[in-house]
Amino acid sequence: MGARVVLSREQLLRLTQLVEAIAAQRGGDADAAIAFLQDSAAAGLNKPSYKSVAQFAAGLRAVRLRRNEMLGTPVFRDPAWDMLLDLVVAADERRAVSVSGLCHASGVPTTTALRHVDGSRL
Repeated sequence: MGARVVLSREQLLRLTQLVEAIAAQRGGDADAAIAFLQDSAAAGLNKPSYKSVAQFAAGLRAVRLRRNEMLGTPVFRDPAWDMLLDLVVAADERRAVSVSGLCHASGVPTTTALRHVDGSRL
């Protein structure tokens, strides 16, 4: 059995609004919207369409940013992972990354991000 996820009332409200929006957009009910989300997630897991690790990292970074906008960053924030994704994409693009840019990519205060940079030896 997987780890139990505890959501706040605000997060549950946002998830409910998301399901309602999908149901309205697709002309169905809540059960149909949930089934659509489950099918979409399963299809994405079973059929990766990325041609490289960098494309996967860029896609994952975009999904994480959108998720953080929808559900709030404190729940799922992992600064070291966000910085690593940014570094993978930057390496593929042959682009230099400054420490301040890396801190910004983490989405947390600079002091917190710097602890991750120092501790992980990125």
